[in-house]
Amino acid sequence: MRGGVVGAVLRELSGFDKFRIEIAYPGPKVELRILNGGQGWNQSGTGPLPMHGAMRLQAARLSLPQLLVARRNGRNDVGPLKGRDGADLRRLHLPLDPGLSLFIDADLETGLVKRSIGVIMVNGQAIEFISEYADFKVWEGIMLPGREKQYAMGQYIGYTMIDLVEFPQELMNERFQP
Repeated sequence: MRGGVVGAVLRELSGFDKFRIEIAYPGPKVELRILNGGQGWNQSGTGPLPMHGAMRLQAARLSLPQLLVARRNGRNDVGPLKGRDGADLRRLHLPLDPGLSLFIDADLETGLVKRSIGVIMVNGQAIEFISEYADFKVWEGIMLPGREKQYAMGQYIGYTMIDLVEFPQELMNERFQP
């Protein structure tokens, strides 16, 4: 969405509801968004519902392995489908909060999540965010995507190349405060 400009992204996650993202494009300004439970902030202050919901969805999709285990009794099997590459996929629905849902398409053969679809309902209107995952790599014994392609409301908005993944024992709580 920035005309091909490349930036650096740092994402930090603790549990399902503590998330911090810093996006640095060329120039002095860094875009910062923070989620801490029911509160969301950006440079402008507390965020409106769509921004807060988008951060909740991003935190949920980044914590999918733990979320799938934690919500194993609350997820719904939507059924089988074919991936773009012809792979047999299974779609699962994870209701998160009122008006907030996450759908995942998992490869039945490998168990890898190939796509996530986050949906926010605002005034009866569905706002949809899609992430497609590829170039899977093993980081500290955990298989994760090395590339994410993102779409918002059906429009391609960019991609993220993952160069480094770390799993610190603990993140400081002040990282999730404005």
